This record gives sequence, C-alpha cells and structure tokens, in this order.
Amino acid sequence: MNTLGPILAMVLLGACRGVPSRTFPLVEGAGCAAAVQRVDIDWHVSGPPPVTFDVDCTSLPYAKGSEREFCYSNGYWAIVNLPTGLIVACNCGEFGGFVLWYSRAGELQQTLLAGDIPKSFLCDGESLVCITGLSHLSISEGALHGFRLQGDRWQHVATSRLPSEADRVQLEPDGGLLLGLHRDEGAYRYRAGHLEAVALGASAARRATFAGSSKNGDEASIGLELTFVGEQIESGMFSVIAPNGSERVDYPIEIVERHSEGFTFRVDLRTSKPSKFVARLSRNSNGTMSVRLADAGTGVDEQRPAIVLQFVH
Repeated sequence: MNTLGPILAMVLLGACRGVPSRTFPLVEGAGCAAAVQRVDIDWHVSGPPPVTFDVDCTSLPYAKGSEREFCYSNGYWAIVNLPTGLIVACNCGEFGGFVLWYSRAGELQQTLLAGDIPKSFLCDGESLVCITGLSHLSISEGALHGFRLQGDRWQHVATSRLPSEADRVQLEPDGGLLLGLHRDEGAYRYRAGHLEAVALGASAARRATFAGSSKNGDEASIGLELTFVGEQIESGMFSVIAPNGSERVDYPIEIVERHSEGFTFRVDLRTSKPSKFVARLSRNSNGTMSVRLADAGTGVDEQRPAIVLQFVH
C-alpha cells in the first residue's frame, strides 16, 4: 500500500448516468427525458488531447509563445463524445482554457468558451452545462454556462455566476445540480438555468480531509478525502504521497458497504488487484473526527495493525 502506482495514462471520459424521473432540464426550454452524461477534466494527466486530430489552441488566452505548443504540453483535457460530434475542453489553470465543438471528422465547428476554465460537463445530447472555475492565490471564481443544440451548432442560453469556485458537484434525482463552493464557503442549487443559495444542512454536500502516515518502511503519507451529504458518505478519494513529497497520486474509492461505525471501500492502487479497506470513524475530544484504516481481511480491532488518519480540514 505504500508504493505509488503509475499515474493514469488515459483521459477519463466519464460515465452516463440515467436520471429516469428528471423534473428539470439542464437548460431552460430543453427536454428532460434523456440520460445525463457527466464528464470531468482529468487532473491526473496533462499533455496532448486524447483525440486523433489536431486541436486548435488559439482560443487559449494568456499563454506565452505558441498556444498550441503550450496547451499540448500543459493542458488537462475532457472529451464529451456525442453522436453528432465531440466537445473538446482544455484546462490550463491560471493560463485559461477553452471549449470547442468538433465534427466527428475532426473539423472545428464552433468555439463555445474561450478564457473561462472548464472543470465539468453535464450533457444529455440536446443541452449542455459547462461548469468553470479557478482558485489561484487570492482569486476564486466560478460559473455555469448553459447551451442548447440547434441543428449542428450550440446556442448559448445563459451564464450563471458563482461567488467562488465550485469544487463539489452532485447531480440530484430531479435533474438539478447541488454545488459546494471552495473551502466550504456555501452551497448553491442550479435548476434549468436558475441558481439559488441553499443552507448548509442535510441536503448539502460537504467535504472532510484526513491525513496520516504508513509506518512500514518508507512512511509514505496517506490521505483520505470524504464527501458527505447529510451524515452519509457519498464518495471519496484515497491519496498516496511519496516520502519526500515529490509525487502524489489520487485514487477514487468505491464504497462497497456502510456500517454503524464507518464503511468498507475498495480502491485500485494499480497493483496486482484492487485493495479493500475497512474505515472506522471516531470523534476526537476536540470535536473533530479520526479515521482508522485497516485491511478488510484484518478488521479494525485496536490490537491489529492500522493507520490512523487525523482530520485536516
């Protein structure tokens, strides 16, 4: 568990998530019967776009020298694959980003965004929401851009600005989006182009980060980031950091069982087979929480080897 797996070599294209009882369309005036596809920028891999044709990077602002050379070497990418074409998105952090619409033959059809920094997409084939944002130094900004496909071109419908970057996005059963802002600065609900603030309560997503060290050998740092909705853990990320801090690799976890004191999860560390851990959550005297991790085959008995992760923020 204390050896770093290789960084993923391919851009994650996301997964279709059917929402059979959607009440709200992604943008005002669109339908809500089709399944929603969510695609996120993959932060594991920077480099050339994962398509077979050249991408026009001239929409990238602020880049010095050759825009194409810069985004091909420094860009993080996402591809929304549709029957009628491909949405190609590039994120270069503080240097900007862009969202382009290509035919399936690789011909540039339209520039959807230039300058705003894309993070996530939700698309049902007829309508598209692009979530953009950046937190850098003293800057934190975010927005949702809505589009609707008219013939072979995307029509911009509306832009909804957020007070800061949204770093947690949850698709709700009714088709709305629940967005948690950077550093837990608030939460917003987006429904068909309309944005409203919501109280940080039972329905709002919140994040907690825990960290510790493995005590066998190289003492690599271990991190666990958990996203809660109410009191239930919805998702998480497992991190392994090299002893000298030179490399960090994040792995999404799969929660396979929830129990009274915690949960059991599976994580693929790119070793011979996925690892399975039991996590027990406990409350500290100062009101924060700790997580005690142990191999699922061992359990979390106090007398057995475990890694204790303390609450960070």
